[in-house]
Amino acid sequence: MNQTEPQTSTGNGELAVAVSDELSFSDSATALVTTDPTHRVVQLNSARKKPVSVKPTASISEAITLMMTHNFSQLPVMSSSRAVKGIFSWRSLAQKVAFAKNPGFVQDAMEEAVVIDSNRSLFEAARLVAESDCVLIKDPDATISGILTSYDLSVSFAERSEPFLLLEQIEKHIRNHMGGKISLSEMREVRDSLDAGKKVSGAANLSFGDYVRILQKQECWRKIGLPLDQKLFIKKLDEVRDIRNKVMHFNPNGLAPEDMGKLREFAGLLRQIQEVIK
Repeated sequence: MNQTEPQTSTGNGELAVAVSDELSFSDSATALVTTDPTHRVVQLNSARKKPVSVKPTASISEAITLMMTHNFSQLPVMSSSRAVKGIFSWRSLAQKVAFAKNPGFVQDAMEEAVVIDSNRSLFEAARLVAESDCVLIKDPDATISGILTSYDLSVSFAERSEPFLLLEQIEKHIRNHMGGKISLSEMREVRDSLDAGKKVSGAANLSFGDYVRILQKQECWRKIGLPLDQKLFIKKLDEVRDIRNKVMHFNPNGLAPEDMGKLREFAGLLRQIQEVIK
C-alpha cells in the first residue's frame, strides 16, 4: 500500500493515522503556534500612511503652513525616508519663542523624535504617545511608514470599543423593560436547555437568546407594553443577538460595517423609546 493513502485501521483493529493526516495535524498545530493575537501598531491605518514631513532646513513659515493646511499638531523632521532628525510641533516652537528665541528654520525649533518598530505592541505604543504626544513608526527596512498620535489612538480605541458599548447599552435597555413586568417563572421557562442548571434571579442572568424567546410570547410582549410591531422588533433583536455572538467570539475578520449600522440603529431606537417613556 502506498504510504500516502489514508488508512482507517490496522490489522488488529487499532486506528491508524495516514501520513497525509499527520501532515494536516502538523500544519494545524503550526498555524496555532504562529498566529499572534497581540494587537500591533502595524494594524492601524496610520501606521501604513507615509507622514507629511519637512526637512531640517525648511523655514518655520513653511512648517507652520503645512501644519495649518493639514490641521496637524506636529511634523516629522526628516532628511530622507529613513533619516529622522526630530519633531517640529506647536509645543517645540512655543518653547523657543517663550525664551525669547527667534528660530528661522525647523532645525532650530525641533525636539527629539521617538521611533518604534511597526510590530510593537499597540498598548506599549499608547504609553509612549501619552509621554511624547506622537511616535514615528518604522518598517523592518528602516523606512518611516507612519506616525501615531493621540488622535489616531482615540479613533482606533473608539472603533474597537463601540460594538461592546452598544451591546451593553442595548442589553440594559431590554433588562429595564423587563424589570418588574416579567416574572421569574416566565424568565426561567425560556432558558436555553444548556443553561437550565444556572440560577435565574433576574433579567441580568438571561442571554440575548432568552430575551428573544421571552418577547416572542404574546403575554410577555403585552406586559412590556411597547407600542411597536412585535415581529419586526424581535427580528431586529435577533439580528443583534447574532452580531453579539460575532463580537464576543472575536471574529478574525472584524465586524462588518452593516453590522455596526444595525447595532447603532437598534440602540438608537431604544434610546428614543427611553426618552418618550421616562
